[in-house]
Amino acid sequence: MNDLINLLIYTVDDIKMAIYLHSTKQAIRMVEITPLPYSSDVLLGLINYYGEIVPIVNMRKVLNRPQKEKDLNDQIIITRSEKRTLGLWVDRVIGLFEYKEKDIIEAEKYLNQNESIDNILIGSIRLSDGLLLIHNIETLISKKEEELLLQSIAQSKV
Repeated sequence: MNDLINLLIYTVDDIKMAIYLHSTKQAIRMVEITPLPYSSDVLLGLINYYGEIVPIVNMRKVLNRPQKEKDLNDQIIITRSEKRTLGLWVDRVIGLFEYKEKDIIEAEKYLNQNESIDNILIGSIRLSDGLLLIHNIETLISKKEEELLLQSIAQSKV
């Protein structure tokens, strides 16, 4: 099987992450984020993206990385899933790359059941400088976070 996949690669701290290109809308520079009345550490707040209310996910929290202040050089990747549009706060978008689908190592084959991260990973690809982790937009926020988000959106004015 030589099917090719297109990935958008980005960094959070020193971790290289990727999402399927078909799950992305756009990468934008950091903008003001409206805090949520009911929230978790993973959900930073909401932005207005061309009239659409978009929740922003703190990828540092998802990946258990040290927190930092938002910086104007940071970026937000606007993604779309079956459930909703989400924005991912990341340090830097590296770019679009094409890989062979057969090069993906399924997450179950190398994770030690680290529940905090294994449910969001599809797999990885070995690179010359380490692993590229591919995550699943559909499982990025938990059911509890989804409920908090719906409550917050109902009460927010973005």
